[in-house]
Formats: sequence, C-alpha cells, structure tokens
Amino acid sequence: MRKIVLGNFAILAFLSTFSTANADGLMTGAEVQQLAPGHYHVVAPGVTIEVDLGLKGKISVVTSKGEHDKGRWHLAGDRFCVKFTKLLDHTEHCELLNRAGDEIKGNVLSAFRR
Repeated sequence: MRKIVLGNFAILAFLSTFSTANADGLMTGAEVQQLAPGHYHVVAPGVTIEVDLGLKGKISVVTSKGEHDKGRWHLAGDRFCVKFTKLLDHTEHCELLNRAGDEIKGNVLSAFRR
C-alpha cells in the first residue's frame, strides 16, 4: 500500500478502510462499490482520519491534525482510486482493499464504518 503524505506525516488514509458483511479477504470492485455512501473512522500511526465516502465519486476527509480536503474516488477494476484537491500531491492513488472481520485493512491503516 502506498503512503500518502498529509502535512509532515505519512499515512495511507481511506484507501485501506471500510467494511461490509461479506467474507474476509481481498475485496472485489463490486464489494468496494457497496461501501458508498458511508462514514469511516481510519486509524494510522500518529493520526486518525474521518472519511465521508459519497455517491457519484465524492469523498471528503478531516484528519486529527486539522487538515480538511475533498476529492473524487472511482474504481479501476477491483482497485479503489482517489484524488484530492490538496492532499496526496494532487495525484491519483489506487489500492486493493482487504477485509478482516468488521475492519478494512491496508498496509498501515485500518478503518471502521461509523
């Protein structure tokens, strides 16, 4: 999973977050699509992130460091992709998501639906 830089702290936000009622393991694009709309609490080393995943590709985040941003998300096959207006160096980042119980995990993050 790629690291996302928010301010001076490296994290991988919502790309490794979210939960559904399906079996554990790698999520398919269809499973990821079912995550929207939803609000998620993301935990990463040194920071937490509140993520609002909207319909029609809208996404917004607020970090515990006071950073706010909005952007767009879409699927590329089974990969969840996101691009923000300020964060992530304005570049698109894509990631496969994995489910572990009620948690969606990535390399350094875990997330839970609120």
